[in-house]
Amino acid sequence: NAAFKKQMLVIKDELSGTVAGRYCFETYFKPLDVMSGDIYGTINLRDGRYLFYIIDAMGKGLSASVTAVQSSSFINHELEMAIIRNTFDLSSLLTSFLHYIRDRLMEDEALCAVFALLDSDNDTLSVSSFGMPPILISRKDGTVEKLKTPNMPIMRFMAVKHITEFSLAAADKILIYSDGLSESTDETGELFFDKLPDAFKSASSKKHLLKKVNSTVTNNDDDTTFFL
Repeated sequence: NAAFKKQMLVIKDELSGTVAGRYCFETYFKPLDVMSGDIYGTINLRDGRYLFYIIDAMGKGLSASVTAVQSSSFINHELEMAIIRNTFDLSSLLTSFLHYIRDRLMEDEALCAVFALLDSDNDTLSVSSFGMPPILISRKDGTVEKLKTPNMPIMRFMAVKHITEFSLAAADKILIYSDGLSESTDETGELFFDKLPDAFKSASSKKHLLKKVNSTVTNNDDDTTFFL
């Protein structure tokens, strides 16, 4: 109980269940164990911008949980200082985070993460994803677009960042998620990844999306985190 409470104390979720402009934010977090390799944050930058991130530490148990908590603690502290100083910049945050976390990874350890900065004034989404599944955008014309960036998972001796900006002018919904959602399987062993775009496109809320997921998925052996 103490370990789980400590992890939840680190998590900073300022946006779940809130509305800002034309956006309504919902968060889902389901760790399989008390010591989870998934951790996340949603931060209101107080200037019309909102930062979402998911950390997915490879492996299970204490080692993955320590990496996840270290990552989130550092990111949240950097964000708090940047908000106070009014100096937030996504590129600077990622540079500092990569410099910090690489020294804390073992040689055979990899860390996946996704950072998404939503600018509600300009209707854009700036994305930097390190080995995470593509962000899904459901557009008003009924199409679903997969947003990708070319970053590899973060490793002790390799960490290169690219940030790509996408327009949200025609977007109806956004889904940012860890692979616990997309790599779960149905009773035939088929990955839910192939069915996720259609389920997402027709889902009107987090509850509605979960209903579609749970009606299909029969096996999930990973933590699940997503933002809708």
